[in-house]
Amino acid sequence: MNHPGDENNISIDPYGDRTLIVGNGENQKRFLVSSNAMRLASPVWRAMFTGPYREGTAIEIPFPDGNPDAFLITLRIAHLQFNNLPSSLDFQGLVNLALVCDVYDMVQIVRPFITKWIEPLEPLAEKIGFEEWLLVAWTFSYPKIFERIASRLVLCASTNADGQCLNEKNKVLDDFMPPGIIGKFRALYIPELPAWD
Repeated sequence: MNHPGDENNISIDPYGDRTLIVGNGENQKRFLVSSNAMRLASPVWRAMFTGPYREGTAIEIPFPDGNPDAFLITLRIAHLQFNNLPSSLDFQGLVNLALVCDVYDMVQIVRPFITKWIEPLEPLAEKIGFEEWLLVAWTFSYPKIFERIASRLVLCASTNADGQCLNEKNKVLDDFMPPGIIGKFRALYIPELPAWD
């Protein structure tokens, strides 16, 4: 599946039985994987490959909204290819990884590797514009970082006319937030309306 110069076709397992098509457009990548490795790595994947879902029998499985780089990290770990993991991640890469781990319940297999990616980025948790750290801290169980950001937002966040939660620079915070958090902030600033998510 890997052809010279073809970075969009990646053979995680040369003997794999499924192809995951992740992303769309120029960012799309195809990963040849072992469904057995995927089932062992995640209860979500186990259900997808063994339950009454289309993925149970499909040879090619599209994930048009997935982030290929984040998927690749989790696939490398699931297939025990630890030497091929990146030595560092940028902040958006860390957020994307948290999303994939949360959606596919892969936190436990990624946790042994997360410290080296998180520690260099911890200072960003104190800066306006990096509120997605809430999702990262919530996903990978960093309660002190979570509490620092949440405390600042309780004091400084606001809402717009559409009920969206905003940071101090009016950046909408609804995306990439842990479940229930936005509803709690809305309840603080618009008490006559119920919290929702």
